Amino acid sequence: MNEQPSSFVRPNAELRVTNRVQLELMRGVLERGVPFRFEALGFSMMPFVQHGDVLTVAPLGPRAPRAGDVIAFVQAETARLAVHRVIAANDGVVIARGDNCPEADATIPRANVLGIVTRVERDGRVVELGLGAERRLIAWLNAREWLLPLKQFFFLPLRPAGAILRRLQTLPRFRAWIKRFRPAFTIEEAAPRDVIEVHARLNPGGDAAPGPQMPGVTNYVAKRGKRLFGFVQLVRHPPEHFPYVGAWLFSLVVWGRYRGMGIGEALTRRVIEQARAEDARELRLLVFADNARAINLYRKLGFEFADAPEFARVLNDEARQTGRRRVVMRVFTDPAACGILGAKR
Repeated sequence: MNEQPSSFVRPNAELRVTNRVQLELMRGVLERGVPFRFEALGFSMMPFVQHGDVLTVAPLGPRAPRAGDVIAFVQAETARLAVHRVIAANDGVVIARGDNCPEADATIPRANVLGIVTRVERDGRVVELGLGAERRLIAWLNAREWLLPLKQFFFLPLRPAGAILRRLQTLPRFRAWIKRFRPAFTIEEAAPRDVIEVHARLNPGGDAAPGPQMPGVTNYVAKRGKRLFGFVQLVRHPPEHFPYVGAWLFSLVVWGRYRGMGIGEALTRRVIEQARAEDARELRLLVFADNARAINLYRKLGFEFADAPEFARVLNDEARQTGRRRVVMRVFTDPAACGILGAKR
């Protein structure tokens, strides 16, 4: 055997591939009449196919796609691999739409259909709902644009519960109590699948594929296994990005049900520690002036409002356009710049 390291083999680890590579792998396997298994990424088929589910795609063979089938296909406009449900099929073309998408895909030529999803696995269990006889009813509802309103109506009773939870999360006693029972989590550098999930959560109904990773950006997630709780970025801006220069904390977000558990604090501490490890003199961020909860968190970790005249025009223009003003805060990460970091280990 060749003992040289391979770009396609990682002992005891997963090898992540791009959408285009996955498409070619699937095409090659299905052309040999063999089913193809892969992990679904994104939320376009929620709730019947969820982010992280393992799908089995079987060769379509001579059978034409039918309304209700969940198919793997090549999108005509982007040449990307996608998995959506057929809502109509005739004259050698297919119209598909994600169960969680507001619009149908562009018309799909029969030649672009790679195979049909025959199995969905979630956390080691087979999920049958969505692939049985009910698939035709789902397609019928989706073709008439009734599926999304129906799902919203179904989840309507959860809205009061969510409002109550958000209110409780502002109470110090509840926050102290919930921290005792919060799920264990770790702060890790985000894997590619994590970035896709975060992008899909923050851009519902938009493109499920995030853009290329920008240089100087490190993404962190709070997670347990495959479950994500929150996200943050450390961005290092070079001088030519003025007025954004130096180390910045961006995009701190914690999913609603996990707020009040100290997850945002843990993510922020991780960014502070990394900035300090890289000898950054200070770490800065932008926050809305009316976001009292976020400001209180940052103050707890040593951040203070910063006098930043170089941002005056940018922030003034933004406030006129949006009606909300952002302010600059900073924490000194170099002990020589300020005698205290402010964030305890």
